[in-house]
Amino acid sequence: GNGRRMMRVRTLFAFCASLASGALVFGQDNPAANDNPFPDEAAAVAAYNRNPDEQTLAALTEIRVQYAARYMRDHVETESLDSLVLAESIALAAVEDDPDHLQARLILGSIYLLADGTYIPAEELVEEHFESALIIDPDNLFALDTLAKWHFLRGEYDRAIEKLERILTLGNEYIHPARVDMLCAAYRQDEQSERGARFLTRRLARALGNDTLQLGLALMLLEEKNIERATELLQLIAESYSAREENRQMARATLEELQAAGGRP
Repeated sequence: GNGRRMMRVRTLFAFCASLASGALVFGQDNPAANDNPFPDEAAAVAAYNRNPDEQTLAALTEIRVQYAARYMRDHVETESLDSLVLAESIALAAVEDDPDHLQARLILGSIYLLADGTYIPAEELVEEHFESALIIDPDNLFALDTLAKWHFLRGEYDRAIEKLERILTLGNEYIHPARVDMLCAAYRQDEQSERGARFLTRRLARALGNDTLQLGLALMLLEEKNIERATELLQLIAESYSAREENRQMARATLEELQAAGGRP
């Protein structure tokens, strides 16, 4: 119905818009000049060549990560392809320095996300570097979120579900309407509404009264033709003063659809 289409539009708009802007999170907290003894990459390379140990290599890697982030941000802001190519070459060098450097992997994955369809076919590279980041840090929110969006927009719904379920199990603070919207859309597209109802029921047991999860569960129950229980949840949300306004509106719109359809989803 219209309510569920509204949810899908809200999902795609929010998540598509964030794919490119996500790159801007990197390098925002670059250390002050006196926090790093090497003012530029050339000096860091020279220091490493004079004394190739773990400390000088780590310093060189950090410089490269900072420069890669800087040029990537420049590409996002100016659409300069030269900046993106330069960011890629510097980030590759950083990963070669330290294959387990989390931020280097995240930056390189973001670069390939931005580059896909431009000067290289980067589909496999996006996944490679974000999955590598998750090997280093399995709970990394940026990698999980980005891969969830990536898989969803490519129609790989089961893989998107895997990432989104993982995020929602990390803690109640990660329960956000956009994530739950996308998760429900993925369940629906992959014809896994029964799985969705089970997961959201279990998750709701650890976040009692969470109206975002309640709304998602109600929509999955509608897919499963459990009209009575879905209606109970929708009415609860629609009448709750503590529920998010957007969830109240969605619940009311869905109830109106059900009433107009004579109680059918």
